[in-house]
Amino acid sequence: CRGPARRAGRPRCGPPARGRAGARAAGWRPEHSLLWGKVMGLWLSGNWRSELDRARLAAILPPERLRDLWPEDRSAGDPRAALDPGTLGRLAEALPRFPGIGTLPASASNAWTVDASRSASGAPLLASDPHLGFQAPILWYLARIDLPDGRMLAGATSPGVPFLVIGRNARLAWGFTTTQSDTQDVFVERLAGPDAYETPEGPRPFQVTEETIRVRGGDPVVLRVRETRHGPVLSDLEGMTGEGMAQESGTVLAVAMANLAPADTAAAGLQALNEAGSLAEARAAAALITSPSQNLMVADAAGPIGMLLTGRTPVRRAGDGTRPVPGWDGSHDWLGWVPFDALPHAVSPPGGALANANNRVAPADFPVFLGRDWIADWRFQRIRALLAAQPRHDAADFAAMQRDTLSPFAQALTGPGSLLRGLPPQPGATGTAQALLLGWDGDIAADRPQPLIFNAWLRRLGRLALAAGGVPEGGAAATSGFLQRVLAPDNAGAAWCAGDCPALAARALAEAVTELQASEGPDPAAWRWGHRHVARFEHPLFRFLPGLGALTRLEAATGGDEWTVSRGGLRGGEGPEAWSHVHGAGLRLVADLADPDGLLASRSPQCAESG
Repeated sequence: CRGPARRAGRPRCGPPARGRAGARAAGWRPEHSLLWGKVMGLWLSGNWRSELDRARLAAILPPERLRDLWPEDRSAGDPRAALDPGTLGRLAEALPRFPGIGTLPASASNAWTVDASRSASGAPLLASDPHLGFQAPILWYLARIDLPDGRMLAGATSPGVPFLVIGRNARLAWGFTTTQSDTQDVFVERLAGPDAYETPEGPRPFQVTEETIRVRGGDPVVLRVRETRHGPVLSDLEGMTGEGMAQESGTVLAVAMANLAPADTAAAGLQALNEAGSLAEARAAAALITSPSQNLMVADAAGPIGMLLTGRTPVRRAGDGTRPVPGWDGSHDWLGWVPFDALPHAVSPPGGALANANNRVAPADFPVFLGRDWIADWRFQRIRALLAAQPRHDAADFAAMQRDTLSPFAQALTGPGSLLRGLPPQPGATGTAQALLLGWDGDIAADRPQPLIFNAWLRRLGRLALAAGGVPEGGAAATSGFLQRVLAPDNAGAAWCAGDCPALAARALAEAVTELQASEGPDPAAWRWGHRHVARFEHPLFRFLPGLGALTRLEAATGGDEWTVSRGGLRGGEGPEAWSHVHGAGLRLVADLADPDGLLASRSPQCAESG
């Protein structure tokens, strides 16, 4: 047994699952640990897909409807590269999207901290629960190291990573959430013959790499990857040949990603964070973490707390990164990175508390541009309310907050003043469902019918509204902000409802109830969210093998949904499986710096560490 596992004192290297597959593990090498950081950078950033979607829909929808789906681009003099929506549509079909095979759901996380003045123990507290796609075994690996000189580390790492990712030492505790900064741009490259592309300095040949993927029982598959000065060519995935777009327009699409840029010091930064003994040292470590862009939540036993932004954010010559831009003339090239000290860090605020749930980290007029797209702050609103509910908290309070399933979003759409309350009573089972929603407190509990009715209603409403507004199927998601507009009591979303959003809302509720009756029975009062919202942990490979998939699968009924602190991310798609819980907190950690043993940590599922 070699590598980090042995150094951590855990020599088990041969899980039974590997033996059943007939596979042998290759030896560990240092670059494998570095690759983990690169993969996490890809998982935790994905803006380039939104750029392609925007460009496609800009040729289909009027500007006012595009603004409803995404924030309006208000930058002046931003030249656009003309792209054929048909070509972009074919590329969208070629690119796998969740919940397709081998894809991942969007990432999210929670983290918060309070200083000693807000802590029952008299020392800072910190909570962190990262949200990633579920699998068995889960990504996280719990570990503790104690040294004779009193130094210690405890928390969560990932197999193959020789440092703690989230956790604490004797003086410091830390956790992460994804910042949602825009660190990816799609560039339209003009071809200069079959093997080159245009640049401001003249034609340049593509850099070509051939990746050989070995297939057990079949012939190897060779993937030819072309790269420009900006990054890998995406449009080569269109039909897996790349000829369609190149022949039609003489262009290809390449994507620039900050996490693929050279001079990556993320591993050194994580090591420095593990060794840090103060907030100041954690800040120096954060400056070294070049990828991914994260909000590093830190609590210092000496008193200070802070939220420090990590990762490299590009400085653009022009544009705001929301759509593909010309790559041949240098007009939108990246000029460098935003200086670390210019990022919106927060240290020891007057209220003694900091929190983030992937919500916007700086006001709109902040001098540094981080991005245009932000996750709605529903989880942050609930965390803030829970922190404000009492003057001091202890570790048990923080652990309870991580399991909270009350949804401010549900309260906003079903509570006083909502469009739902203005609808006339509906007949039959639809009326029963309507009454249940009107009497609901917004708790997405597993043993209640309302969460299933609410989520089914919003899914149906989103599809109807997008179709009515002219969005092609799969062209955009019905985000919470979009649904709020459609359900605005003043009919502000009339353009998406053929002029009558109350009528569309009533229709969506009736259709959702009819659909649910087919699988849940005739009486909405007897339905239960936990019957369909089942957390599913599957082996990433064995789930495709007959027999082994069922043997390695773990399931449990759960509460929560996309907008609750205890996040219950949905599979999506069609049928009853759409409500499966496939994304959420695989790790929950709470640290109390009053005591070196002050750490609560749990993984989901609780299976063998090396399984």
